[in-house]
Amino acid sequence: MNNISRFIGLTILGILLTGGLLSSFYIHSIEAALTVPPAARSASNAPGAPITSPPALTKTPGAITPTVQANILSQDTFQRADRLFWGTASDGQRWGADATTRNVFSIAGKAGHVANGQGAFDATLGPIITDAEVECSGSMNQFNQSNIGAVLRWSDTNDWYKSLIDGKSLIVLKRVGGMATRLGVVPFTAKPGLLYTLRFRVKGTTLSARVWQNGSAEPTNWMVTVTDNTFQNGYAGLRFLLENGTAATVTSFKEIAVTANS
Repeated sequence: MNNISRFIGLTILGILLTGGLLSSFYIHSIEAALTVPPAARSASNAPGAPITSPPALTKTPGAITPTVQANILSQDTFQRADRLFWGTASDGQRWGADATTRNVFSIAGKAGHVANGQGAFDATLGPIITDAEVECSGSMNQFNQSNIGAVLRWSDTNDWYKSLIDGKSLIVLKRVGGMATRLGVVPFTAKPGLLYTLRFRVKGTTLSARVWQNGSAEPTNWMVTVTDNTFQNGYAGLRFLLENGTAATVTSFKEIAVTANS
């Protein structure tokens, strides 16, 4: 009986010793797998060692990446309450020239209006700048000796560059001391009541313009390109020539700075 008890005890002790050795081996193996080798630690912490970039983040499906257009100097969407004059644009800047003093200017139905007047009317927005581009969208209820256009390097009502549509043509002209000179013109038929987008750029001594009906593709090339060195800088804006019963509507205006690579 004593021999049997001694045999059972020795067997249990053997099992325990064998289990301890195996446990120690596997624990050491697992720890080694999770531990950075000393050589690797010293290499990664060594002075001058290259810094590895973290893995790139994957884009979540449906995530929106915000886009920011650089070089915007001024803009107006006209999305504000009805009022007399054009007041403060959607970018927080105030319209200048006639847009703040002549009651032909108003905001109605989320658009800028110029109506109930006869003659030439100016609206400026943004800073004085040398090279810039204006993109604006608008319409006329009629083109009876009337026009709508964008101005650049505007200093006063008698001195500016302008690109306009008058129902029959796209025109680029300048006005110096009250005297207007046509610099370039191409045929372009614009119909009353339809929206058109005009893009007008002045870079150095080069003046360029193109126009298209809203909903159609923008022309890939400039329709008018001329050179002139009369004005060096000025404001951007809009200029309207109205006859009795003529009304202009503007739905958007944006001015951007033109850089060397533009």
